[in-house]
Amino acid sequence: MHEAAPPGAEEQKGPSQGAPGFYMDVLDVMSDSIKIVSLDRRILFVNQAAAHLLSRSKESLLGTKCHQEFNGYPQPCDFCRIDEVFRTGRLKRFSAWIEKADGTERFMEFSIYPMKSEDELVRWVVEITRDLTESRRIADQIAFQEKLGMLGEIAARVAGEMRNPISAILTASRVFTDSADTLSAHEREDLGRILREEGLRVQALLQDFLSVGGRPSPLRVFLDPAGVLEEVAVALRQSGLCPESLQWEVGPLLKGLKIFADAEQIKQALWNIVLNAVEAVDGKGEISLRMEQKNETVVWVVGDTGKGIAKGDLAHIFEPFWSSKRGNRGLGLTIAKSFIEMHGGGIDVQCHDAKDTRVFVRLPLGK
Repeated sequence: MHEAAPPGAEEQKGPSQGAPGFYMDVLDVMSDSIKIVSLDRRILFVNQAAAHLLSRSKESLLGTKCHQEFNGYPQPCDFCRIDEVFRTGRLKRFSAWIEKADGTERFMEFSIYPMKSEDELVRWVVEITRDLTESRRIADQIAFQEKLGMLGEIAARVAGEMRNPISAILTASRVFTDSADTLSAHEREDLGRILREEGLRVQALLQDFLSVGGRPSPLRVFLDPAGVLEEVAVALRQSGLCPESLQWEVGPLLKGLKIFADAEQIKQALWNIVLNAVEAVDGKGEISLRMEQKNETVVWVVGDTGKGIAKGDLAHIFEPFWSSKRGNRGLGLTIAKSFIEMHGGGIDVQCHDAKDTRVFVRLPLGK
């Protein structure tokens, strides 16, 4: 553990006392927001860009608490990593959606550097902050444009998939019309079943297609990722799609985390992934749901003990309308991947010994 210097008279003098004014002049003209902060989070230096964000003079900010001035919170921000840098003496860099006290949300990148004295104690830290909100929104728009290209392919395949059920519906309707007086009760029942099943098939295809292209970009709010996974699991178990013989193992689920995401899209993505696992075990295995945190990322892990995925099939499982399951439309994982990637996340799949499949769904944490 790296030893940090305690707050004191020497610390409050500020780093400029021991550093040439040239370096402070360089920091002052940089376009990123830069401040030098003590262990108790008092501001010892701010550059012009940081002061401009608050429409304040640099002098008026010296000696104040950074979390109060820049984010409007009376206590240190929950996303702050200054203590970690003082403790370890190592650079910390991360980015996250930040909710400020006034309710506004910004996507910020933070780089926090330790400043050490001659005795190798961390005396201060330099925090460089960059607002990437507009860049992130542009990235969302680019992702949407890429999704439009995918929609063209999906639309063509939806049209192909709908050709057979529509033909079946038209044929059954024509038989009803032309031979209504001669049909037996059994024949009427068969034709009615065909109309219902093929109609539901068309409806499901349209719902899947609309869920991919229904929104131009995510409508983001702060969400509890553990609560989202629990809600999806409960809804799926109560949906009638899961056999009673299916075994569930839920947990551990990490509490107190946040993601900044579109609730409907993330729930739909997780629903599709968990439902895919349910279909894989065919009522004769176990579904496991758990969470991990890796640096500034939350990971949902969905596992099943089904038949697994052949090695040659792994490269195709996210392709539209590809499926190893007979009769399956093969859009569920395509939709899930589209939604997760629009949020800056990703999906990885692992399969061991042709069984014990694990799907890892990653999203950046929001703060």
